[in-house]
Amino acid sequence: RAVVRAVDAHPDHPLAPMVVRRVLALDPDDLELRALQVTATTRAGRVVAAPSPAAAPATTTRRIGLPAPIAAYQPRPEDAGQLAAAMRLSRLVTLAGPAGVGKSRLAIEWARSSAADEREHIWFCRGGAGGWLRELSLMTGADDTTLDSVIARVRPLRGTLVLDGVDAETDAAAADVATLLEQSPGVAALVTARRALGVPGESVHHVGVLSVADARALFLLRSGAPASTAAVDQLTAALGRLPLAIELAAAHAAQAPLTAVIDELTVRPANGSGRSPLETALDATLALLTSQQRETLARLCIFEGPFTRESAIALNRAASTQDLDRLIGWSLVAAESRDDLALYRVPEIVRRHLASVGETSSEARAHHSTWFAERTLAAFRQLTTGEAAAVGRRIDAERADIDAAFEHAIQHGERTNALSIAAGMAWAGLTSGTQASALARARRAAELSGLAPVAVEAQARLGHGILAYQLGFMEEAAALLDEALTFSQRSQDPGLIALSHAFLAYLATLRPDGARTAVDRIRSAQDHLDEASASAQAMVTLIAAQVERSRGDHEQALRFTASARTLAERSGHGWVLLMSGVVAAKVLLDARSPREALATLQAVLASPLVSADPIGVLITSSVAAGAAADVDADAAGARIIGAVDAIGPRYGFDPRANEPADFGRYRHRVQQGLTPEQWRDAYTHGTELTLAELIDVTMNLR
Repeated sequence: RAVVRAVDAHPDHPLAPMVVRRVLALDPDDLELRALQVTATTRAGRVVAAPSPAAAPATTTRRIGLPAPIAAYQPRPEDAGQLAAAMRLSRLVTLAGPAGVGKSRLAIEWARSSAADEREHIWFCRGGAGGWLRELSLMTGADDTTLDSVIARVRPLRGTLVLDGVDAETDAAAADVATLLEQSPGVAALVTARRALGVPGESVHHVGVLSVADARALFLLRSGAPASTAAVDQLTAALGRLPLAIELAAAHAAQAPLTAVIDELTVRPANGSGRSPLETALDATLALLTSQQRETLARLCIFEGPFTRESAIALNRAASTQDLDRLIGWSLVAAESRDDLALYRVPEIVRRHLASVGETSSEARAHHSTWFAERTLAAFRQLTTGEAAAVGRRIDAERADIDAAFEHAIQHGERTNALSIAAGMAWAGLTSGTQASALARARRAAELSGLAPVAVEAQARLGHGILAYQLGFMEEAAALLDEALTFSQRSQDPGLIALSHAFLAYLATLRPDGARTAVDRIRSAQDHLDEASASAQAMVTLIAAQVERSRGDHEQALRFTASARTLAERSGHGWVLLMSGVVAAKVLLDARSPREALATLQAVLASPLVSADPIGVLITSSVAAGAAADVDADAAGARIIGAVDAIGPRYGFDPRANEPADFGRYRHRVQQGLTPEQWRDAYTHGTELTLAELIDVTMNLR
């Protein structure tokens, strides 16, 4: 304590920060030491603040009117440390934040802590019916309720006024507090309010919602009942991680399942009549918003899941990014992150409250649908470029709103929006193992009457056709790709024209008599490549390799796979990057070079891009099963086939659906090298493998 006094008396000394750090190491939770560390560090940085009355010689602190909360306190060390430091650096500190966020409890805990021990007096005043000035006069013992009387009483004293909840009279309180502090040099003030007072020299600390861990800890502390971490985190997220809401929820959790707690809070008032404390708190916070901020919040309630800042601004044309930041500051919008993607969400408790008071907006629903249609259609091309990873993460995060926008388009017969979403989600379905649901979406969109812009029709039919092919609906795929070519030619988009010709060429290679058609189609595709994007060039070149393979020209096919790989690396087309190695391995198997084929497949599987992609693993391993038969590893090949057959349906993958000839041949080769009993045993063992074990089996083939 002697060291603390010395540093407190000489905060500008260059040794002060080091000394405080060493003392703080002995007691990291001491708020006075944490505050002193911030003070010393700030002074060392040559930021000089107004002198604080806390530096006076210590006496026994008189705490007047300070409540002693019954409920246990869940510490908030970071907020508490910053508050204690602010009280050392400024004579006026305001804890600002929405109702229910924990401002009052934070102020009470500071006043009860050792950080306040050097104040001669702590006067705690909570705004009442007569106003905060009346309460202040009672707590300080002033002769009457006038400001002059209060100043006359406290001017010769040293202490801190804690003014809790001056929201109803913030403007009047600001002027009075400024006058009081100017005329009482030994007095400081700690104010809790929903917004700052705006007084010169005021230090404002914004109290936000709890962290995920702190919200969980508070709920468990208050409920006193065991609950799963996932369930508690889901509940506190829906409550916006507001301490008041969490405390009310914890009380209800003793009588109701966690899944019903929010209904209990929003449908049934806590005292059986009137509005619940949570509803009252939300109403008080909403009352502080401008009409534009209130409208912005209502529009944000349209989002079904987390949303990006870009989407929030797009759906609120008149709003600025400052409006969103203000709503976050009021804890009416929660900020979160997922895979390095900054996301936002309206807590379920706020959404329900706005719905109950008629605040949700209906006219913005059509704009919501159009925005996500345009945004998703762009993914048709983006998912075949170097942007694919980031766009894929964004689509995963926004999937709930993409689905909602699609359903709105279907219900209102908006063909353009429905086709745009179906087209954009086609590649997402191919790479995420959700081909079946993506195909169902494409079919529903295609049933709507009317005609969308030709480029949208072309992309939608192209994506629809590829999905149909992947799932083995060959006639549907051929008809759709023919239509895609027609619309592509009308749109005069060289990339779409080339891709339509190329996929028609690929379908032709699967027919016994389709070799000549395939060659003609791929040449037509190549005629448009000069003006096409690098990703379109990569895909067409890969299909050209398949065409040459079907003709038996192994050397030319391998040249095309190498070119496709180079183009894919340049454009960021992950699917072509994967398939160029797989197609090269198939060519090598056709050319009776199984060891070289196996080495190629294992190199593909060793890529982090593939090993993290279940569909890529299944495709690569399926071809490796064919190589296994040619390197005397038939039992391992049977295990691979069993694993692919068992795991594939989880990701919508069936190798026999779109290339039955290849995979039928590979299976036949493996079976030929085993007795029926050996095949059955190895295959059955394979059906029990995990995806990671399947990778191990494939990588260990020799």
